[in-house]
Amino acid sequence: MVKILVVDDDKAINSIVCNALSLGGYEACGKFNGVQALEAVESGTFDMIITDVMMPEMDGFELARRVRNYDKQIPILFMTALDDKPSKQLGYRLGIDDYVVKPFDCDLLLLRVGALLRRANIERSRELVAGTRTSIRRYATAKKLRLPYANSIFFLNCFPFPSVFLRGRS
Repeated sequence: MVKILVVDDDKAINSIVCNALSLGGYEACGKFNGVQALEAVESGTFDMIITDVMMPEMDGFELARRVRNYDKQIPILFMTALDDKPSKQLGYRLGIDDYVVKPFDCDLLLLRVGALLRRANIERSRELVAGTRTSIRRYATAKKLRLPYANSIFFLNCFPFPSVFLRGRS
């Protein structure tokens, strides 16, 4: 299951977004400031981060900056009341992938999450496929997967056993 970190100091919004994501089939983990979020990212495995910008202790800009130093690939979506051009520009320059202005519709948020995950090649199902390297390549081609799969495909060549193809994070 896709695991999404939700960061917002407003407990009601945090809860609403986590619940919407859960109903959408995602595993959501809520944190209430950037410091907690950074600790969670460094100690856990997340497929995406949805964060507010204006938070105590560490704002979303600093969180995005630090996460990008740690992980260049994870999709980051800002959800914030800041609707000014300089804030949006700074966010995108720091490496965020999308920007949603509060208030927002949860159904549209789920569509954006799905689109970001699709673009990042992160799918809901995780798979373990065993076979020869050739059969695994055929499987990946049929599924329209790119090889290597964003650092998430590993071929384990253990002679005399066949290759093993792992998708996802463990």
